[in-house]
Amino acid sequence: FIVVTMPYNKDEWQLPAPYGASGWCSLVVTTLAALFFFLSSFTCWFTVSEASDLKIYVGYWKREQVQVAEASALAGENKHYCVSWDSSTKDTLFDAPWKFAKAVTVFGSMVCIVVFLATIITIFLEIKNGPLFSCLVCTNILMAILSMLLLSGLGSDVCEVENCRLGPGGVLAILDSLLWAGSAVMAYRLKILSDAPVASQDDEEDRKPRTKPKARVSSKKASRNTDAVDHSISETENDDAATNRQTIKTPKSPKKKKKATKKVAKKKQMEEP
Repeated sequence: FIVVTMPYNKDEWQLPAPYGASGWCSLVVTTLAALFFFLSSFTCWFTVSEASDLKIYVGYWKREQVQVAEASALAGENKHYCVSWDSSTKDTLFDAPWKFAKAVTVFGSMVCIVVFLATIITIFLEIKNGPLFSCLVCTNILMAILSMLLLSGLGSDVCEVENCRLGPGGVLAILDSLLWAGSAVMAYRLKILSDAPVASQDDEEDRKPRTKPKARVSSKKASRNTDAVDHSISETENDDAATNRQTIKTPKSPKKKKKATKKVAKKKQMEEP
């Protein structure tokens, strides 16, 4: 979750972000790509006409009014006033490449809105193993192709009559194609994140090193073991006592033996007649 602090010391509120910064980057890139597509499609400065001394902007749905451009140039101002194409010009001047580019603007706008809404959904909702991200990758690549197809109107009869060249809107269309390609890469990144398995608590417990449980000894075995230990201790104590007794009995000294032999000899002499 991303915590955002509201102004004027209000309480904090949280925005869910299941995919972190990758989801927000995808939304930013998609928003810029959609904005560039609308600007290059429905404004009047997709191309610049050099049929006269003035630079007049010409678009698929509108064109700059020549009278207003001349009046602003005489007044030393740089004003641009775009008006829709009149019906007579549409019938006589619009050919297949120009009509195809206009159809691209309509179809691309509808796809662009769907992609933008789907990208918003992927930010606030965590989608696991779904086809949404695969569809987003395909539609973003499609929008990159449609942005480049906007340039097909440069080869039409309108540009031959108006002697038009690439304008600011055409440059935006080229940049828009690169942005849609980047948005496709971000959607593929989100697809990888959605397919990645989430480690649960059970998996984390399984990863922890397990210690072997100590063997439980029954009370009978424990009593037997203690009796055997006491018996062995008593035997060792008896052995030690016996060895001590043996060591205490020491032989008599030779002086005492001589005295005893002398006393025995005196008794024998006294007894003899």
